[in-house]
Amino acid sequence: MSLELLAIPAGMVLRSVGGWVENSFEDGKITQFELMQLLATVTKGTVIGLGLYLGLPLSGLEAAGGAITADFLINALKKAGAK
Repeated sequence: MSLELLAIPAGMVLRSVGGWVENSFEDGKITQFELMQLLATVTKGTVIGLGLYLGLPLSGLEAAGGAITADFLINALKKAGAK
C-alpha cells in the first residue's frame, strides 16, 4: 500500500476539523453530536476518496482532492434542498 493513500483520510480530517472548529467556536461548546458528525464526515469522505482512487486512475492526492470537492458539493446540494 502506498503512503499517498494516507492523503485521503488526512485531507478529510483537515477539511472536517476546520469546519468543526468554526462551528464549535460559534456556540462555545463541543457536543457529542458534533463529534459524531465529525467522524461521519471523515468516514464518508474517506470512502468517497477510496472509491475514486480504486475506480479511476488517480493518485492518492487527486483522490483526496476529489473527495473533498465531492463532500462540498454534497453539502451544498443538501443545503439547497433544505431551503
